[in-house]
Amino acid sequence: MSDRHGMQPEKEFDSRPRSNDPHGKTTLLCVGNDEALLSYRCKVLNLAGFEVVAARPQPELKNQFSSLCRLHGPAMAIACHTLTANQRIHLARELREACPHLPLLALTNGALTAAEAQRYDVLLDSLDGPAELIRQVRCHL
Repeated sequence: MSDRHGMQPEKEFDSRPRSNDPHGKTTLLCVGNDEALLSYRCKVLNLAGFEVVAARPQPELKNQFSSLCRLHGPAMAIACHTLTANQRIHLARELREACPHLPLLALTNGALTAAEAQRYDVLLDSLDGPAELIRQVRCHL
């Protein structure tokens, strides 16, 4: 049964990454505010062989990211540099509670605050480019 937002009610779930794609692709969750950059990153990661679920933060949706984790079972979550510090902290907190073993990668455009950085497994400057992003994702899966 779904609620009025089409979300399934909370239930116990296996937080280990899995491949939901019929072609066996690894699923990634990519979160950012800029739709054009999010679309570009998704295309780059798709071309590298990943299935990508893109999301923009919607504060009105309670547990948005944990719901996406339950639904798609990503192997990693990527926080784009377009997120605010508060959004980045909220994303990591919600995902850590729902999927404690999910690797979290933060794309940055400079230094992060200590509160942001401590919540992520991998920090990568967005200027390092797509090849380095793909390398880091593969390295930490």
